[in-house]
Amino acid sequence: GTVEQDGIGAVCVQNSSGTYTAAYVPWWEMYPTNTIQVYTDSTGLNNAFTLNPGDKASMEVIDYYGAYIMKVTDDTTNQSATATATCGSGLDCQNSTAEWIAERPNLSGDYAYLLDFHKLQFLQDYAATTTGSGLEPIGDFTNFPVNMVNSSNSPLATPKPSLNKRDLGFFDQWKAVQ
Repeated sequence: GTVEQDGIGAVCVQNSSGTYTAAYVPWWEMYPTNTIQVYTDSTGLNNAFTLNPGDKASMEVIDYYGAYIMKVTDDTTNQSATATATCGSGLDCQNSTAEWIAERPNLSGDYAYLLDFHKLQFLQDYAATTTGSGLEPIGDFTNFPVNMVNSSNSPLATPKPSLNKRDLGFFDQWKAVQ
């Protein structure tokens, strides 16, 4: 019923000359309390920082006794942004899953094209089972790899390889735009 998450959105932006360029936007969300929120600078008007193609990034979501601290860091430039939020009124954040996801957003009822990310690497991935417990490699947990498919059930992206105990990561292989 709840998802506490952050990440990086990759979108194509058309500039004044009509060409498209990629833009990378750090964001956070406390679903269903709010929609995706872009991390902004102190003015609240601009992105908190700019990511560039090829930058390495890390994301954290920490439950600090009911206050969720969410942080996105561009590890290449050492820039970061942090947000703190709590579960919405009447909601109980379950902390029941940890997910590493590449997805395409639904925009006004239609799915966006999946950008060709070639191979997205998820490295050094850890999760904890309870507040205050130590972090364990994602391979130590029960894993459910999910292929991203289109409406015809054709694969758009596929996670590889299957995780084994003590594994710290995997990659998602891009297959098609839509």
